Amino acid sequence: MTLQLVGNTANFAYYYQDSLTDPAVAKARALYFLNSKFCETDLTTLETWFGVSGGFGSGNLIQVHIDRSGSLGSNHGYQTGGKTVIQVAPFDGGSAEPTATSEAQCRSTLVAELSEVLMDYRNKKTGVTTWGAGNSMGEGLSEVSEGLLHPDGYYTNGLGPRIGDWLNASPRPNWVDNVEGTDQHAVSYGCSALFIYFLHSQLGFSMTDIITKAGTSLGATYENLTGNPGGWALFTTVLDSKYPSGTTYSPTTDNLFPIVGVLRGLTVLPAEVVGGATSTGTVTLLSAVSTDTTVRLAVIDMSSGNPGNHNILPVARLPQPTVSVPAGKLSASFTIDTNPVKPPAKSRSASIYATAILSKNAPLTTIR
Repeated sequence: MTLQLVGNTANFAYYYQDSLTDPAVAKARALYFLNSKFCETDLTTLETWFGVSGGFGSGNLIQVHIDRSGSLGSNHGYQTGGKTVIQVAPFDGGSAEPTATSEAQCRSTLVAELSEVLMDYRNKKTGVTTWGAGNSMGEGLSEVSEGLLHPDGYYTNGLGPRIGDWLNASPRPNWVDNVEGTDQHAVSYGCSALFIYFLHSQLGFSMTDIITKAGTSLGATYENLTGNPGGWALFTTVLDSKYPSGTTYSPTTDNLFPIVGVLRGLTVLPAEVVGGATSTGTVTLLSAVSTDTTVRLAVIDMSSGNPGNHNILPVARLPQPTVSVPAGKLSASFTIDTNPVKPPAKSRSASIYATAILSKNAPLTTIR
């Protein structure tokens, strides 16, 4: 059994195991990585996601071994001195499987393993342990990494999708606020992967923010990103609106989001008007969805309790209690009517509120 080197790129050295049943296929996969330089492209992307760089180079090449050592892919974390090793199976599915499919499977598997190496590197570089390759949270991230970057390989290598066991559990266990200390339990890492997609595709957070602002659990990560607790509750509320528990599903993807419209922001322009004039509110969603989104509206009068206030009528009123964002659209506008400001008051103020999963508010002032 001998590993044969086929060549290097800037950060990788590519080997194949010459004792496999068909070493020519393994060599072809190693040459594919060498000649395409896809590993370098994927490393650049993942380093951006993880907010780290400089861990590799000519003095610390990542060894890529095309080998079948009992798994489709494996790694032993980040090492120095050229000792970081990623093993990838050759995916020699037989003559019936197109070479392009096998190459895509190799590439997606390498991304999953490379993301785990970068988890370890980031933990060591920052001195703070967040993502762990050996637990449910880290395994969920490695699945999301290969699913986002190389779905053509991930969903044809016999592994993806992998959220079904958790999605079909009843009740669904909370692996958002909890982390299971294994990467072998499909229920826990399936929940983790789906929640990461919830953060990314439903709430609109970048992969860089999700990874670099992580806490010790996905629930803590949500709180770091939003400034609010309650990620598990929001996640299950959104998910249950389309995929209630107690029903059996056969998902074709790990990413079920976006499911419903989630409010990103609210603007009121002009923010100051003469009492009796109108202003316009505009609500914007995090992402467009395939159905209409109903946004609830409200006005809170901020000056009704002021001493000497002779204004009986509210500062502002909404002709309709809701506004609908049409399917496929990101925003919609609504009219805000105001009432005249009566002496001795010179101005009055109110807050306009809008809610679609998340709530936002914007100030409105009326003057004489």
